[in-house]
Amino acid sequence: MLERKQLGIAVIGAGRIGSLRAGLAAGHPAVNYIAISDADPARAR
Repeated sequence: MLERKQLGIAVIGAGRIGSLRAGLAAGHPAVNYIAISDADPARAR
């Protein structure tokens, strides 16, 4: 049987593209956690 591996994703930049990528990663079944970093802490939230 195939073992599913859990992934962690780090997104640098919470602008338009970073937010899009984080949203896509959040919907993927193999992604266990997502870390987002941005120069503006309010955007990273």
